Parts: sequence; structure tokens; C-alpha cells
Amino acid sequence: MKMNRRELIFMGLMLGILFAAWMLVLRPRAADMDRMQAQIQEKQRILEEIGTSRPRAVGNLKKDIDELQAIVDEQQSRIPRGEKIEKVFQDISDLATTNELRILQIRTNQTTPGAAEEEKIDGMEEQGIVLELEGRFQGIQAFLETLEKQPRIIRVDEIRIVRVSKKVDDQAIQANLRLRVFNRKGVTAS
Repeated sequence: MKMNRRELIFMGLMLGILFAAWMLVLRPRAADMDRMQAQIQEKQRILEEIGTSRPRAVGNLKKDIDELQAIVDEQQSRIPRGEKIEKVFQDISDLATTNELRILQIRTNQTTPGAAEEEKIDGMEEQGIVLELEGRFQGIQAFLETLEKQPRIIRVDEIRIVRVSKKVDDQAIQANLRLRVFNRKGVTAS
């Protein structure tokens, strides 16, 4: 069977259309399909990784919660129940005497309402203390360092240090401190 010129042109056009369809439609779609398959596989890999890491994360979270609970318990053990404010005054007085300081004034002071409202902690009460000490700087420094190491939680809100005398050889200074001590709720610090 012999093909004439028209049939050859028609066959050439048909092959050209098929080639163009393959180049312009089928090949880009195949590339898109390969890209989508790669994305699907990557997302499946991530899901599997999440599925295997979730139990580890939950285990670590439980461990972290246990550690934090131990820290909270330890800190709460430093906040006494049933201790009167007179005992705190006596401890501070003994500490001042040990560091060769003279107590000018020690009294309770209600903390400012704004600060107390901001830092309300369930199950806790706080009592403000105003303390005025006089002595050498080294004694006041040692007093503050020892106060910091006390088993009871004592918060120092304010410290003012003033030189008592204008004389060069006089090393006496006065320290005014505003402290807060904490008790577990239900314990009256009076």
C-alpha cells in the first residue's frame, strides 16, 4: 500500500500532536506525580517519626514533672507551718548578734497591697518585716550571706545602706531592710 502525500502529512501531523501532547501534558504531569509521591513519602516518614517519638516525649515529660514536683516539695519544706513571727524575730536577732550588729528596730509590716495581689500563691501567706541594723560593713555583709543560706525562705525586697558618721575612720553603717517571710496558709504570724 502506497501512501500519498496527504496521508503522509496527516500521519506527520498526528505524530506531531502525539509528541506535543506527551511533551506539554503527559511529561509535566508525570513530574508533578513524582513530586507529589515524594511529598507523600516525606510526610509519612514525619508521621512515623512523630508516632515513635511521642512515647519518648511523654516519658520525658513525666520525668520532668516528677523533677519539678520534687523541687516544689523541697521548697515547700522550707516554708514552715505553725511557726510564730516571734521565732523569726529571735532567729534574725541571733543572726545579728553573731555578726556583731546592733538591731535598732525590728517590726512587722504589711506588704504593699499591689505587690501582694500580684504574687498571691495558693496555700501561702506572707508577712513583711522592717529591720534596721547598725554595725560594720563586713558584719552586714556576713548577715546578708547567712540570711540567704537560711533554711526558711526569706525574701529581701529592699536594702538601704547609709553611713552613720562622716568621720573617715568610723566604719559604722546603718542598713535598713524590708523582708518578707512566708508561712503555709492557716498559720497566723502574730
